[in-house]
Amino acid sequence: MSAYYRRHPQAETKYVDEFLARRAVSQNMKIRFELPSYEAFVESMAQLSPAIQNEYVSWLLSYLDDQDKGIKEPKPYDWTTGHPPAMTRSLKRMIDMPQLYEAMQTRRNEWWANKVVELLKSGGRYFIGIGLLHVMGPSSIPNRLRALHEKVDES
Repeated sequence: MSAYYRRHPQAETKYVDEFLARRAVSQNMKIRFELPSYEAFVESMAQLSPAIQNEYVSWLLSYLDDQDKGIKEPKPYDWTTGHPPAMTRSLKRMIDMPQLYEAMQTRRNEWWANKVVELLKSGGRYFIGIGLLHVMGPSSIPNRLRALHEKVDES
């Protein structure tokens, strides 16, 4: 988000997704999310096992600890050029929490990859906004798409 705001200081909101949603609505575009509402997201998180919820809280706190210590990712804005890093500290920590990784990365990225294939087959043009962690690592959306025999251009 920081990279976006360096390039677009005129954005009327500090949240990129909110800004993009407003632009889409102003152009009469339909907006759909992974889940239909914030309440649905909270419900999906509540349905995770207590062990996964504990891992999620631990993972978030470790991220905040890094922020407090001033620990930064090397080349954090490579994604702005279309070249996301292979891995981040945050994703490495999640991989070390297998239940959390399965729930938050593997299953969700499989869902996204299938959704992308469905959209591609239906024709039309789509913009899909996803978080950085979903385009890197062993269970990334690009890797899931390759597993579905879809061509992924990462140039």
